[in-house]
Amino acid sequence: MKIAILTLVFNNYGTRLQSYALCKVLKRLGGEDASIKVVNMDTPWGNGDRKSFVERFRKLADLFKGYGVHGFKHVAELFRWAYEYRRANREKHEGLCRLRDESFGLINSKIPYTGHFTVDEVRKGCLDAYDVLLVGSDQVWNAAKVPNQDIFLLDFAKKQKCLTYAASFGMTAIPDGMFELYQKGIKRFESLLLREKEGLEMCKALGRNDAKVVLDPTLLLEYGDYQEIMDDGTPTIEGKYILLYSLNKSYRIYDEAYGMCKRTGCKMVVLKRSFCPPSMESYEGAVELFAVSPGGFLRLIKNAECVITNSYHALLFSINFNISFYVYLDNADQENSRLLTILNMCGLDGRVYWETEALPKGVNKIGYGSVNVFLEDQRRKSIEELKKAIYND
Repeated sequence: MKIAILTLVFNNYGTRLQSYALCKVLKRLGGEDASIKVVNMDTPWGNGDRKSFVERFRKLADLFKGYGVHGFKHVAELFRWAYEYRRANREKHEGLCRLRDESFGLINSKIPYTGHFTVDEVRKGCLDAYDVLLVGSDQVWNAAKVPNQDIFLLDFAKKQKCLTYAASFGMTAIPDGMFELYQKGIKRFESLLLREKEGLEMCKALGRNDAKVVLDPTLLLEYGDYQEIMDDGTPTIEGKYILLYSLNKSYRIYDEAYGMCKRTGCKMVVLKRSFCPPSMESYEGAVELFAVSPGGFLRLIKNAECVITNSYHALLFSINFNISFYVYLDNADQENSRLLTILNMCGLDGRVYWETEALPKGVNKIGYGSVNVFLEDQRRKSIEELKKAIYND
């Protein structure tokens, strides 16, 4: 059985870690004879189809719907963010990005990638020798950010079995003019295993009522399964610390995290992908980290007193490693559904706070007993669904 996985390929913690986890699970299912490859092709992020004027207006309307009277303040902070980002030292920024890319060497060597293919080579049949084409995980069907959606809807497929695992739309509506493309594409898949409940509704609108929700691949593995990539490159943080990892253009999350650190006596550790506002000069004693490997990312989460984040995979690993956390969300972000789905499934909705709210004064510990029982059951069910889809078992 030869399986080709079509997913996003770039140096992002969640992107690489979900590929690593899915390959590890598939290898266990297929044994030594299984041939598992992740298709190494150009998959730029943030360069999807251009938004029409109507879509831009709709996004602005959603912003004010989410923030209400705080909408004008939020827009002002977005402009401030953009201004400070443009004023950044570009040479330093580019240097940090290079260092960060180098830190992904270990995990990239553990993922069985194909040789490099262009999207045109994929369209022309370079994957014809594979028995199964498996789309996912990650936001592979997010046309707002991922171009070449015909590839991820397997428009090029011939006789291969077409499947998904934890595929995500990452949006709440099909972009204007693309409904027919998605409707035709969804029909090709023998099995639809998705990552969010909202994806089920979108599939229903596209004519498929048989989609199911499964766990993200990273939750199919346990802590011990990640040991081989937890390298020693992470700086040692002395004493108790609260880890802040934010992907949003938000000043408020930094202020709220700093306030909690001051009240609890914990050090504030801030992980950034590269330079972005705000400057840490405003946060006395804060430790700012940039070029941290995926293994280091996991170690920072595992050793934290608490994690404050709006990152999906920082949330997943906090749950998987039984670390207390708070999710601090943009009131108008369409990608919130993926975080809210897993929190709802685990009964951890109470750990959600919004930009218009203040975080608790201290760290309230999470009792993970029932969560772990639930996750173990969902792991088993998700792996069974994946095995059934591939092997008709």
